[in-house]
Amino acid sequence: MPYSYPEPNESTGWRKLVVAAIVTFLLGYTLGGHRAALSYSQLDGVGFGKSQEVKLVQPLTVSQPPTVSQPPTVSQPPTVSQPPTVSQPPTVSPLTPVRPPTVLQPPTMSPLRPARSPTARPKPQKPKVGVVHVPKTGGTSLGQELNPIMNKKGFNVFNDERTFDAMTKVTKIRYGTFREPLAHVLSQFVHCRYDPYHSRHKDKYWLASFPRDGGLGPEADLNNLRKWIDRFQDDNWPPPSSNSTWNCYNPRNMQTRIYGTVCNGASKRECENPAPSVIATGNLSVAIQNVLQLDGLIVLELYHESICVIKFNLYGKLPEECRADGQHQKLVKHKHVSHGIPHYSVSQVSPDVVSNMRRITQDDAILYGIVHTKLVNRVREIEQEVGFRIFRDPSLSSYLDT
Repeated sequence: MPYSYPEPNESTGWRKLVVAAIVTFLLGYTLGGHRAALSYSQLDGVGFGKSQEVKLVQPLTVSQPPTVSQPPTVSQPPTVSQPPTVSQPPTVSPLTPVRPPTVLQPPTMSPLRPARSPTARPKPQKPKVGVVHVPKTGGTSLGQELNPIMNKKGFNVFNDERTFDAMTKVTKIRYGTFREPLAHVLSQFVHCRYDPYHSRHKDKYWLASFPRDGGLGPEADLNNLRKWIDRFQDDNWPPPSSNSTWNCYNPRNMQTRIYGTVCNGASKRECENPAPSVIATGNLSVAIQNVLQLDGLIVLELYHESICVIKFNLYGKLPEECRADGQHQKLVKHKHVSHGIPHYSVSQVSPDVVSNMRRITQDDAILYGIVHTKLVNRVREIEQEVGFRIFRDPSLSSYLDT
């Protein structure tokens, strides 16, 4: 029969009733859910008497296996073990490289140039010495030889095929090149005949009419020279042709046209370099006036003497290689650029062709005579001052256009 709890009285007390209920629940859970039937008398016999107090320390702590078998919440790792979100990098694609911070980058400047102080001034440029380079007068060789000479004195050389007026716009220090007119005309023809820049167009309309009969060689070249000179004999020059010069030089008084240009409505390009022009002409009086203003004269036939005069004017003395004796002439090493073309002498040209060459260079002959005389006089002045001879070939100290 079911157990009936007695009514609480003075002998049992409410304490016994509560303890009995707890013990009954714990014992029933421990024994697998079986209910334990304990009578009041049994509980009383275990030691729960009237005058005794209930002691729950040992039976309660030992009889709690459920709480021990379950993992306590204390065993879970605290959230402190997780890394803080501050240390995590920002979201970046794995394919995109992380760029370094730009805080320490230097200011924008060219990596090839050192930083310049804001107050630093640019380095002043060297003054220019302009060379009026008449084509086929040794100007290319002169440019290579003149550069180191001028650099020692703090100058830069500007060597260009342009007129005296055009060079004056570049610099006020001007040198000029000159050549004996007949040799000058012959050199122009050979250059147009053999130089790759011109001869490569021989099968095109550029130089389709240029005289090239008989192949190559002195005999064929001198015969073709006659045809080339005849083209420029017309007193009513230029002839009504779109290619009057066969896309090459115009030999008619070229030196006079360079130093005394009269544009006559020609283009700016023709006015600055009238060597091939058929429109721009030259005024002899203007050319003479401009030539006398030059700071240096370079005559091809007196090339060695011209270089020595330039050195004396710059340094106030002459080097030993300027002495015109056999021993010191071996020290002379002048530059020479041949352009890879053959060399002919005027003595190889027939007299009638020479006569026609003179006809188209009358003004150049006068201009060259003035320049030649001025240079020879300056050489003689220097010879008197240094006490030795400079002229390597005395026959070149006089010029007669015969």
